[in-house]
Amino acid sequence: MNWQTERKDADFYFLRKFLLKMHPYVIIPPLPVNKKKETDRFMRRRERYFTRFLQAVLRVEELKSDEFLVQWL
Repeated sequence: MNWQTERKDADFYFLRKFLLKMHPYVIIPPLPVNKKKETDRFMRRRERYFTRFLQAVLRVEELKSDEFLVQWL
């Protein structure tokens, strides 16, 4: 699918925390450490990290059918 979502960094950290709480027995991929740099290169790198995170989450059958995740997307 070719989805596009606009979220803040904090939204991704909240999503991961929620998924860890609701699915404690499923391995949830990590997120990068939250640093405050505003260079273009840094922002592109963060975007790639978050994209990979979402792709990894959506590969897990149980997670991709989670109602909260579907609404979040």
